[in-house]
Amino acid sequence: MPINIYEMTVKKFSLSIFESLSWSFLSRFIGNISQFVIYLLLARILKPSDFGIVASLAVFINICNMFATAGLGSANIQNKRSGNDGYPTIFYTSVLLSFFFYFVIYISAPYVSNFFDYTDLLVDYLRVYGLTILFTAINALQISELSKNLEFKKIFFCSTVPTLISGSVSIYLAYAGFGIYSLIINTGLTSLISIIFCAYFYIPFPKLSFNFNIARGSMAYSSNMFLASVLDEIYRSSTIIAVGKFYNSQTLGFFNMGRQIPAFVSSTMNATVATVFFPIFSGLQDDIPKGKELLRKSIRTMNVLFFPISCLTILLADDMVNILLTDKWLPSVIYLKIFAIIYGLHHISSTASYYVNALGHSLATLKFEILKKTIGFLTIALTISHGVEFLLWGMLFVAIVSIFINAVPSREYIKYSFKEQMSDTLPTLYINSFLYILFSIIIFKYENNIVMSIGIGFAYIITYSVIIFGFRLKVIDDWKHIYLGNVRNS
Repeated sequence: MPINIYEMTVKKFSLSIFESLSWSFLSRFIGNISQFVIYLLLARILKPSDFGIVASLAVFINICNMFATAGLGSANIQNKRSGNDGYPTIFYTSVLLSFFFYFVIYISAPYVSNFFDYTDLLVDYLRVYGLTILFTAINALQISELSKNLEFKKIFFCSTVPTLISGSVSIYLAYAGFGIYSLIINTGLTSLISIIFCAYFYIPFPKLSFNFNIARGSMAYSSNMFLASVLDEIYRSSTIIAVGKFYNSQTLGFFNMGRQIPAFVSSTMNATVATVFFPIFSGLQDDIPKGKELLRKSIRTMNVLFFPISCLTILLADDMVNILLTDKWLPSVIYLKIFAIIYGLHHISSTASYYVNALGHSLATLKFEILKKTIGFLTIALTISHGVEFLLWGMLFVAIVSIFINAVPSREYIKYSFKEQMSDTLPTLYINSFLYILFSIIIFKYENNIVMSIGIGFAYIITYSVIIFGFRLKVIDDWKHIYLGNVRNS
């Protein structure tokens, strides 16, 4: 029986968050680390130009995936009064959209190949990769139904087992010489196995039922979130397309590899927060003060985790690339450093957006997203001809501006003032800025190597921990309350 989210939140609030975050984080972490290991293994086998081709393919697949799901997973979670026809209607709407967009991919593949002019095989790659759109759409709706009821333990098994199986197959294919196809097959096989796993154990395929009123209402709600997400994806994709078109596939390979490492950490943490807190925020639509306090705790925690990771990535980028990817990838170091800052800031604005959306103000999110992406597209146009590094500094500028823009709806709908936002962010930022300068001096004086890098990493974390506990940052009280709440409700 579906869980009453609001009632559950009141009675077992701390325990629910603690358990949900734990299972969701494990699910995301194991899934992402598996993909990350596969990516590193492929990086040792394939050329940087091959990764440029993969990045080009992902642009079109990701956009079509977004159109196929159209934000319907969020609509399924947010709408708690859709009745028995709600999930089947949303499910089959997404399936129909996925078939349509695979057809779009299939007929447009030759034109995409001509645009990039990398290789004649790009047509085959894109058409095979496009098949994953259907699997992704079905699986996304299954997972959203589990998320709606906060059943993250089930999500863990539905995502972890398929990831490990498909990851093992892909690693074998990579070493067997299948190259790019090994990564494509991994994506599709993961979703396909997860579909079977979900349908067999937890979420059977819904009955053939369709309610046009529910479909229209879900599309109306999801359209604003969907368009905001599409704008974000198009902005990201525009940088990839620009680098691939203005320069070459090898440069794009370095650019995309520099993005992947910090993106791994960012996507793991942000997706965990989004998956857990969106349904909880939806259950707190009538209790904004409690939702705001929960939001502040999550942002403070994310700051404490993200900022040191970003600083350590910048400090140890050269050795990280050399050890993990070999020296043929060293040109990607500069991209890795700048992306570490960009992704280290992204959560500040995105976490607050989850609550704004959960309150039903997705139109406000869309309006501010249009403003941010207008600035972003202008920045790409002004910087791309001056070099890829210049483009990245422009992207960092947009990331900083986005924090200030997103502060407006947070203040208006959540009563989360800019002063409060800064008080939750600046202390952790100041501490990590100080430690970054201190450890940069240490690295400058001593030659870097594997042992030195590990030592610096441990020394940074220990020093950082001593400081945040010594100054007793607000986040320490947050963790204490969550822990005590968990113990009392156990």
